[in-house]
Amino acid sequence: MRLFDMLKGLDYVLIKGSDLEIEHITYSSREVVEGSLFFCIEGFKTDGHQFIQDAVNRGAKAIIVSKDVNVEEDVTIVKVKDTREAMAIVSSNFYGNPSKFFNVIGVTGTNGKTTSTFMIKSILDEYNRKTALLGTIYNIIGEKIEEAKRTTPESMDLQRLYSEMKNSGITDCIMEVSSHSLELKRVYGVEFKVGIFTNLTQDHLDFHKTMENYFNAKMKLFENSENCIINIDDEYGKRAAEMFKNKRVITYGIDNRADIMAENLKIDSDGSQFDLVINGVKRRVKLHLPGKFNVYNALGCIGAAIALNIPVDIAIKGLEKLQSVPGRSEKIVSHAGFTVVIDYAHTPDGIENILKAAREYTSGRLITLFGCGGDRDKGKRPLMGKAAGELSDFCIITSDNPRSEDPMAIINDIIPGIEQTGCKYIVIEDRKKAIEYAIKNAKKGDVIVVAGKGHEKYQILKDRTIEFDERKIVEGFLKEIITTDDIIKATCGKVFNLNENIIINKITTDSRKVEKGDVFIALKGEKFDGHDFLGEVKDKGAVCAVVSKFIPNVDIPQILVDDTLRAYKEIARYYRRRFDIPIVAITGSCGKTTTKEMIASVLSSRLNVHKTEKNFNNEIGLPMTILNLKSKHEASVVEMGMNHFGEIESLSYVALPKIAVITNIGTAHIENLGSRENILKAKMEITTYFNEENILVINSDDDMLSTVKTDKYKIIKFAINSDADYKAYDIIDLGQDGMEFKCNISGVERRFKVNLPGQHNIYNALSAIAVGDILGLQYEDIYNGILNFNPGSMRMNIVELKDDIKFIVDCYNANPDSMKAAIDVLNKFNGRRIAVLGDMFELGEFSKAMHKEVGNYLVDKCDVLIAIGEFAKEYYNEAMGKIECYYFINKEEALDFIKNFIKRDDVVLFKASRGMKLEYISDSLIEQRK
Repeated sequence: MRLFDMLKGLDYVLIKGSDLEIEHITYSSREVVEGSLFFCIEGFKTDGHQFIQDAVNRGAKAIIVSKDVNVEEDVTIVKVKDTREAMAIVSSNFYGNPSKFFNVIGVTGTNGKTTSTFMIKSILDEYNRKTALLGTIYNIIGEKIEEAKRTTPESMDLQRLYSEMKNSGITDCIMEVSSHSLELKRVYGVEFKVGIFTNLTQDHLDFHKTMENYFNAKMKLFENSENCIINIDDEYGKRAAEMFKNKRVITYGIDNRADIMAENLKIDSDGSQFDLVINGVKRRVKLHLPGKFNVYNALGCIGAAIALNIPVDIAIKGLEKLQSVPGRSEKIVSHAGFTVVIDYAHTPDGIENILKAAREYTSGRLITLFGCGGDRDKGKRPLMGKAAGELSDFCIITSDNPRSEDPMAIINDIIPGIEQTGCKYIVIEDRKKAIEYAIKNAKKGDVIVVAGKGHEKYQILKDRTIEFDERKIVEGFLKEIITTDDIIKATCGKVFNLNENIIINKITTDSRKVEKGDVFIALKGEKFDGHDFLGEVKDKGAVCAVVSKFIPNVDIPQILVDDTLRAYKEIARYYRRRFDIPIVAITGSCGKTTTKEMIASVLSSRLNVHKTEKNFNNEIGLPMTILNLKSKHEASVVEMGMNHFGEIESLSYVALPKIAVITNIGTAHIENLGSRENILKAKMEITTYFNEENILVINSDDDMLSTVKTDKYKIIKFAINSDADYKAYDIIDLGQDGMEFKCNISGVERRFKVNLPGQHNIYNALSAIAVGDILGLQYEDIYNGILNFNPGSMRMNIVELKDDIKFIVDCYNANPDSMKAAIDVLNKFNGRRIAVLGDMFELGEFSKAMHKEVGNYLVDKCDVLIAIGEFAKEYYNEAMGKIECYYFINKEEALDFIKNFIKRDDVVLFKASRGMKLEYISDSLIEQRK
């Protein structure tokens, strides 16, 4: 378009240059392209005139300025009095004055703009109009929806959107018109078919300085509106109606006589009902949105419909079809019997409106969580505190968008207002923790109003902007709440003496750890019966017990089930299904815990990871682990142990893993299962609930796992010696410093390092690489997760002592395969290599042979054997005469010997099954040599 055509209607002076073709317009020098027109806009922090040279360098051919400038290049310079006004006129011309092709409906006021625009859109949709909406939350053009960057776009952006609307055949555009946009001429030159005034209360005085200035800014909308729809119950609305009486004015109200009125209001948690009165005719209106303020919003929108010649009955249908508005009186009803309301209220009047509405349907306490924005009107902060305190039973003062201000300084500005009211309150600066506190302390019938941010999905801090979607946060914390009704539903139990739904503190199977508000699961074992402790847990404050036999002489509510262990699993499964996150389950004959920790280390480099703690990997421990899931977790890594058929199936039933990893098939628990084939069968139970979306990750170097085939789910393989999806090659043994190797990921060769010695740790790393890659982590995340991996207590921990003595402490557990792997690690060290080995348990009839096998294996890989325990005698018998050997029946005797036996440069391995508690020796020796 020719420049001079674009300047039509504009008072300007041509400083230099001539008419030329303009291909593009912008007010950001970074967006300048060849042939652009650049507007020099004076902002609050920067001045576009400072970026003229940058714009010219990028290809700008014309510049519109309001100051004297010196530009040597051959560009056209146009000077105007106000570049904002010029940008509005020129942009409209550039895009062909698009707003003239459809109705523009503008809504202004301190509160109610967003809801009103959604109401009008619903009315127009009901009337089969093709609509667009511009506002605080979204920009909607027909079927296209995108998040809004500001309430009212800059004039150039606005005209571009108008042009898109014209090209899309839009008939009506509804838009929020902020006081800033009116003052900064973003809507300059736009002719509004309808303008709506909702109300005016204190806000934005950091910008406008006085309420009079604020009011005058709002009135600019009506200077360019054909129809003025005005709330006559608002004092400023009365002034506005008088100011524009020469135009078509439609007034609305509840308390004062108006053209459109509401009577017989009924407000509850389901919405608002009222009689609409127009010209003496009454019609009943039922809104889904609660609150008197939403009745006002509806009246204004009906006024707009009348101005647009839309039948009133159609307008009512449109209003009644609107279910909700994002972040505006947005209710989330908890299964625990309380309600959370998310609302954008960020002014004293806004707080008052939402709390009065919430009070109508609050049977318990009305709890208000709020703060105030930083770098904004400080005068409203104590007023916000006062409004909240006067209408709430309890307040939580927290951070909003502090921006450059200290959050506590803002909170301290709020406190004087709330203290005037005598309302009880607490300060929790961290907004997420404040929301958690509110939810975790709510009771049935309470209403929690979370005010200030509404639809916003971010929080603006001093140094960064973080993701902060309050609906997601609230829903996340609600997932963590377990009630007695949840337990009844999960277990299908029969209830005794429990007459209400109670929020539970936690679920426990240990009577010693019961606290007030807990539920106790009365498990029965060979040597204990939890039912014997019902009196004790009652005295400690347990709210109820899950039992398999009713105990009538203990006055505690009871939920009767057939099997309390099965019920415990059902509760955990019920809870697990609330969390849509990948769970990675690990099993295998050895290396489960190290593999679990390494996978967790990899995933933790990018995700918030939940994992099995300690040895909680059985039918009691795994449900306990699952019940510790939190909304913050993005992935979970759980370990599954077993010693009989059916155990892993039951654990998989609870955890419902997306990915399963089987490390290897050895001889651990062969006592109960009889053969490695049966061990494989038992381990494969981990896939019982798999379908085509699940993935099994296996070690294809294992002779048993290499036989696994299926078409029911995907199998991913890792290996060193066979073909696999993730294969280690070019392995470099660094001795005690670990291992390096290469592995291809998505066809790209990548190098990794494990800071632990032993080839078995390469297998562990390969499984972690596979899981990390499956879950979409980048190479750098996977690399760092493996490099920084810490195996945890008593798992190949290398402890360096004085006199260059080294301990390899691997006392967590043992079986023949893990014992050999640990001996291989010992073999890599220089110095006198001493193996302190204890019994391996759960080998049954194979025990003697397998201890002998390990004894034979170690003779070429260590210099000294110190065998401890009944079965360890077989190590001794096999190695005696081949290497230096010592045998002790118990740990105490062995310790007395080892204290004086070890010397400079010795390397000592400590390994046995968990039941041997061999760390007694290593810990005592470490303490001695500190």
